[in-house]
Amino acid sequence: MVTLPDFLLMKKRASLLLLFFVPMVLAACVAVAVNLLALQRLVDQQDRRQVEVRAVTTAMTHSTLLGHQMLGLHQRLSQLLEQAQNGRLTVEQARQANNRLVDELAAQDQQRDQMTQALDSLGEGLRPLSAETLEAYDQYRAYMMMATELLSASPHLGQIRAAEALNHYLHYVGHATQLTAQLTEEVDSRLAAMASQRHDFVYTAASLAAASLLLVCLLWLMLSWWLTRPLDLLAGALGQLSQAARSAPSPAGEAAMPLDLGTLSHVEGLTRTRNSMVRDLAQAVVNFVRTLEARQQTQLALDAERHRLKSLVRGMPDLVWLKNAEGVFLQCNRRFEDLMGHPEAELLGKTDYDFVTRDLADLFRQNDLQAVLAGHPVS
Repeated sequence: MVTLPDFLLMKKRASLLLLFFVPMVLAACVAVAVNLLALQRLVDQQDRRQVEVRAVTTAMTHSTLLGHQMLGLHQRLSQLLEQAQNGRLTVEQARQANNRLVDELAAQDQQRDQMTQALDSLGEGLRPLSAETLEAYDQYRAYMMMATELLSASPHLGQIRAAEALNHYLHYVGHATQLTAQLTEEVDSRLAAMASQRHDFVYTAASLAAASLLLVCLLWLMLSWWLTRPLDLLAGALGQLSQAARSAPSPAGEAAMPLDLGTLSHVEGLTRTRNSMVRDLAQAVVNFVRTLEARQQTQLALDAERHRLKSLVRGMPDLVWLKNAEGVFLQCNRRFEDLMGHPEAELLGKTDYDFVTRDLADLFRQNDLQAVLAGHPVS
């Protein structure tokens, strides 16, 4: 059965909790909700922009590759036509060459389709220039097919068709160059839009944070009229502890006191008061101080251990390096730097493919995967 003093005590504790936490929790919830909505909107906008930029770069890549393939195919066809006109190409060789050329044209068509798909996703602004570029390619392909069919029947006429195909290739290159310039402008425009969106989000978040901070300050100002001196002292102590919890250990490697000795002495005195609410809060502050001191000591010990380990690794005479699961360098010693010819700062964040040939890098990668599967180094 709850007695009247117990009921009054619970009422006081509930009132204190309401005064302390409810306004701040509401303000924090509103701030978090608005920030999450703004962040989700920014993420959606950035995702759309990234898709657009990816489509632009894809179109530019396929346009360039298609141009290289067109020129290479025309050169090979010209050589075959010259051989056929000089009588150095048999019918069977001409038939086989014709099949190969047709297959290469089919491969070019795939590049064209991929470029068209990427361009179609970029809207109507690029349609006229895209249509001219694709029309030049289609004309080139038509004349290349005619020249290919004439490889054995009429090499001279085939050379004429090949020359016409070359003219259309030059038209394609001109249109593709203009298209690349326009695509570059599209990339710059979309990147600028992304930067503007990020700036707007940062400004909105900063404004909301400032408003939230101002609201909390006003709430604390109102509460200061109602709270007693011990609670004011505890609030100041909590402020110091909050700052100490966010601060890093001193560079000298010494743990800083999370709470000055005078304040700590007063707080410890409050743990012996008869006011249960003040006593409980003071005890919580003291426990927090002890926890922060223990955490600082642990962090200092961990930092010292890391430094010793790094010094040990750096000074080992053997080759020592460390990679993550994707093969990215995380750490190495001086022997490994001498082997690679690069300091550790240049190796970190990169893979073997950035420093050695692809075949050798593939071998290193295979050894890495074997070591991961085996759970220990392999030779």
